[in-house]
Amino acid sequence: MKKTFLAAIIASTSLATAAHAEEPRASIFGAFGQADHEIVGVSESDTSIALGATYKFNPNFEAEFRYDDFGTAEFGYSVEGSMSALSLGIKGIIPAGDQFGFYGKFGFASWDFDGKAGYESGSESGTDFYFGLGAQVFANDNVAFGLDYTMLTAEGEDNTDYEISNISLFLNYYF
Repeated sequence: MKKTFLAAIIASTSLATAAHAEEPRASIFGAFGQADHEIVGVSESDTSIALGATYKFNPNFEAEFRYDDFGTAEFGYSVEGSMSALSLGIKGIIPAGDQFGFYGKFGFASWDFDGKAGYESGSESGTDFYFGLGAQVFANDNVAFGLDYTMLTAEGEDNTDYEISNISLFLNYYF
């Protein structure tokens, strides 16, 4: 009798936890990291920040909207470039237990690039594909933190690629 009662409690707790995990949820997040800027084979880095929101459809899929400021990289004497982007994408999540998971993501980024070389300056904008991967850990039901890597190649009007490789730490709050 006691074993049956204990088994029923464990089973109902497991079902309640699984049902809770599958409910759609929204979140907001912030990220802080390092962006590597590369243009014409020259690479420099700067600090990056991001703010965004997600909507988790189920334990395996999440939509992500974010703003990234990838900072300004200085490519030698009086040559610099900065980039920011608004992105919309989807994450495919592989849970690895109740509190840990890996993900891959892809989507489209609407980017703005500002550059300066000596006394000349210019800007470009466009929309290109991005992809990334990461891992996150849930500290409790509402708070997660993790590591994110994102790659964006912005193709300029003159077919010059400006590549951003960004690695960041993030903090997510789920509602």
